[in-house]
Amino acid sequence: SEYAVEVTKKRLLLKGINNVDVYLASATSIPLENECVDDIWSWGVIHHIPDSKLVVNEIYRVLKKKGSF
Repeated sequence: SEYAVEVTKKRLLLKGINNVDVYLASATSIPLENECVDDIWSWGVIHHIPDSKLVVNEIYRVLKKKGSF
């Protein structure tokens, strides 16, 4: 949600982290290239999606080999 994006941005700034992009996107179809993301943080999403395996596959598709999730 847009609310989650805004809260996440504020939390990152409070921790002094300002060199990140925060996206609002479908967890089953992330609009990014393969292996282009260093870190992924999901906040209260995956357990609400019926096909959680599809979500996890999509996350690992965009995550760099040494990225963190």
